[in-house]
Amino acid sequence: MKKIYLINHESEKGLLRNLFPVALRSEGLGFIETIALTDQVRVEGSPHEKTPELNELIINQLDDVENLREVLVVNLEQDIEGISTKHRTPEVALLLLQEFEQTFRVQVWLIELKTSLTNRSLSGIEAKFRCAMNRMYMLMNFLDYATYGQQKNVYLGFKGLVLYNKDHTQPEDDLAIYQILKKYQQNEIGHKRDITLRCDTLLSGNDKIQLKFIQNNSSSLQRFVLSLNQLIKNPF
Repeated sequence: MKKIYLINHESEKGLLRNLFPVALRSEGLGFIETIALTDQVRVEGSPHEKTPELNELIINQLDDVENLREVLVVNLEQDIEGISTKHRTPEVALLLLQEFEQTFRVQVWLIELKTSLTNRSLSGIEAKFRCAMNRMYMLMNFLDYATYGQQKNVYLGFKGLVLYNKDHTQPEDDLAIYQILKKYQQNEIGHKRDITLRCDTLLSGNDKIQLKFIQNNSSSLQRFVLSLNQLIKNPF
């Protein structure tokens, strides 16, 4: 198998596949962060949203999830030349790496915080998720999971969380993401197809992401807390 070296680096350390993931995870850059299982994940709302009320999500109790090996947070809104998408992105991508006896599974949660939902913002969220899926496909090529067990296949799946305070949407039958929102609100979810959004990505014109909508009904409109088990629990 051919190897790609950078001219400015020598020996195996100059391999592009070795250098790039290290750079992405460097503390100075802060683009990809490793979260200890004894810690919690903190997601901040977009600084580009006008007068945001909902601006913080805390995900805790990480170590309660079975077979969880590693938690990574990709700060998608961070401005990195050549990688950024000019704010057309969710707040973060949360990578949950679980190891099982025969397989290794990676759940990629794309997380979006919204003070209020409208039909326009729902369309924007769909576009953000689609764009972020393409970016994550590229980044995942540089994350090496060989250390988590030889001869194990890695299965990657996308899920999206939309956390919001208020719903100002209007009926729109042709907007698929709106139909998923209404199924959550009316408790009409019986199968994963009810929460699956089909979208056009670089890999497929019929790619899929499973969505979860959570309305913030807590006493705080600015901050929401949930456990990791609550996040990943199937709604059906």
